[in-house]
Amino acid sequence: MRDRLEELRKRAQDYSEAASENSVSPSVEVDNDDSMAAITPQAVMFEEEPVIKSFLFEAQRIRDDITVLDIEVLTFGQQQQTLVATMRRFSVMKKESSITRDIKLKAESLRRRLDALSKQVQRTEDQLGPNAVTTRIQLSQHASLQSKFQQVMWQYNEGLPTKQERCKHFIIRQLELSGRDVTEDEANEMVTTGEWEVFNENLLNDARITRSQLSEIEQRHKVCSRHFATDQLIEPKTLDGRRRLVKGAVPTLFEWNHFTAQTPRASVWERRERPTEPVSREEQEEHIDVRDHDYCSAPEPASLDMSSQATEDNSKTVEDLQKQLQELRVQREFCLQRFAGSDDNIRFYTRFPSYNHLMAFWFLIEPSIYKMVRVTRAISAAKTNEEVVTHARPSTRQLLQPIDEFFLFLCFLSVGLKERDLANRFNVHQSTVSRIIATWTSFLTTLLGSQCIWLTPAEVQAHLAEAFKDFPDTQVILDCTELRCQTPSSLLLQSEMYSTYKSHCTMKALVGIAPHGAVTFVSSLYGGSVSDKEIFKQSGIAALLTENMAVMVDKGFLISDCCKCKVYCPPFLSKQKQMPAYQVRETQAIARLRVHVEHVIRRIKENKLFDGVILLSHAYNINQLFAVACMLSNYQNKALVKKWVK
Repeated sequence: MRDRLEELRKRAQDYSEAASENSVSPSVEVDNDDSMAAITPQAVMFEEEPVIKSFLFEAQRIRDDITVLDIEVLTFGQQQQTLVATMRRFSVMKKESSITRDIKLKAESLRRRLDALSKQVQRTEDQLGPNAVTTRIQLSQHASLQSKFQQVMWQYNEGLPTKQERCKHFIIRQLELSGRDVTEDEANEMVTTGEWEVFNENLLNDARITRSQLSEIEQRHKVCSRHFATDQLIEPKTLDGRRRLVKGAVPTLFEWNHFTAQTPRASVWERRERPTEPVSREEQEEHIDVRDHDYCSAPEPASLDMSSQATEDNSKTVEDLQKQLQELRVQREFCLQRFAGSDDNIRFYTRFPSYNHLMAFWFLIEPSIYKMVRVTRAISAAKTNEEVVTHARPSTRQLLQPIDEFFLFLCFLSVGLKERDLANRFNVHQSTVSRIIATWTSFLTTLLGSQCIWLTPAEVQAHLAEAFKDFPDTQVILDCTELRCQTPSSLLLQSEMYSTYKSHCTMKALVGIAPHGAVTFVSSLYGGSVSDKEIFKQSGIAALLTENMAVMVDKGFLISDCCKCKVYCPPFLSKQKQMPAYQVRETQAIARLRVHVEHVIRRIKENKLFDGVILLSHAYNINQLFAVACMLSNYQNKALVKKWVK
């Protein structure tokens, strides 16, 4: 705000001079008696200044705090009228003292803030002068706040002596009832300082004396476990632990009662048997060892040596027991290490011929384990539409070691154990087993599928067996296999998956092997109603075959018009009454070699998961499971050599 007072005074002086020259003026009337000039109304311009704005803001805050203090003082005055009538405990007096202390603290804070405003007014007056608008506004605000604050404190000071007198008389009366005389000066000091220890001084002294006596007793006396009954002792959980007492335990066994607990007194209604022969007191004392502990005696050096030797022996015994416990734990747990010494068990649970053979395959895939993405992590990434670019965190807590998870997957695939059975064997939850199977199925499909199993003609010729000398250009031997599955509820799916050959709903796949027995091609699974020729077309193997290659198939594969390579297939009888001798020999030669693909398929289907009816709950990853089983057969054994087939 800009001060226009000087400007108005100057204009008034100009008008008065003009009035003295002219007797009549349209805007100024001259009074000859007092020579005062009336000034016409003028517009006053106001501008905002930060100094006055901050001052008024602080003044408003102080005014609000004074209003709150006024309310508390009024409440305090109303409480003093009923103080003696409602006061039954000294806690009420303490509460009243806290109210008084709060009022004092708030009053001190307001007084300091008013002093700060006074200093600010003084600085403004020194800078702008006493007639400045800012100075006058600040002076009026400070005077108003100071007056209101003084009025509130005067009201508080009027009620304070009344409260002190009532409290003092109440304290004196209570102390007289307790048998202690207190002078009026002591009561005044007590009310002023708020120290009430005079009422419980005796109790504090007694507690202090009792505490010191108890400390002396604890320092001079100790009681060992011999003086407590066995039901009052808590045995340690470890060998180096100490026995503890139950809560509320009391020593009851001493020398004077012969370290025996007194039996509870029988009821008068209970029948008691009398001793046949009375035993004298002397005979009882002869059989009782009444020697008590000597807490002040020190152990002899020989006893220390014996105790240290006993401690060493005990530590060795503990180590041996721990080793035995570890061996028993390994024998009890269902893990790969348990069957490491039995190749028969390894062959049964994993289809690998021996433990060394299994570990050789594990060493091949172990470097890629850290790249494995758990199925739960993949699902969460799919929900958030983000790409899984980082590998699984190594700090993630796993219930089973990776090699035991691989062993669990092989048990599921090779033995066909149910998920609940695997959960009980490996001591994990069934959902954990399901996640492990899904994770390892995807991992092995990706890892083994990244290896190209289709061989070039040169590689096939390099490993061509002697039995194929009549068919040297054979690239692959093909055959289809069917897996029985659960009948779906949909009639349309039933018609697509029903196989007239198996008279059951099945899933069919095309498997191809090289002449030396390695699996080189695996197709996806199709419905059982799809023909072998249609699977050959849709599987994509026709694109891999060239004109210089030959494929060997069964008589049911009519694929001569579907591929550009040569097809070795047993001849048909057609309209002939009898097959010629050369065709018979050709059929026998082809059948003798083509049977190897059936041997490989039999090895694949020795995995008990495909032996029974496949549940539709596994249909989401049955393609991957079948592909993994086919590719694992290349690592498990040789297809052309009959060894441990059962």
